[in-house]
Amino acid sequence: MVPIIGEVSKAGNTNISLVQFWGCHDYEVNMKAELETLSLHEQIAEIREMKWGELITMQQEQLRLLTQLMKRHVSADGKHPATSS
Repeated sequence: MVPIIGEVSKAGNTNISLVQFWGCHDYEVNMKAELETLSLHEQIAEIREMKWGELITMQQEQLRLLTQLMKRHVSADGKHPATSS
């Protein structure tokens, strides 16, 4: 129900103007939106951190596999791969 322009009754006999009423309402809506935005930023930061950890783990595994391949290659021909022709 939309209040009539002028005065709106709130909390018993206390009257506040429509401007004040809608101003308070806007503040509450904006505050809720800000809190939701903050929560989303925190969630994104957590996901980003988790993904960075996964990326580092994958890179470490790649380095381990490359090192293993290089050792096999060196032991197969007895020369260092960079010096063989």
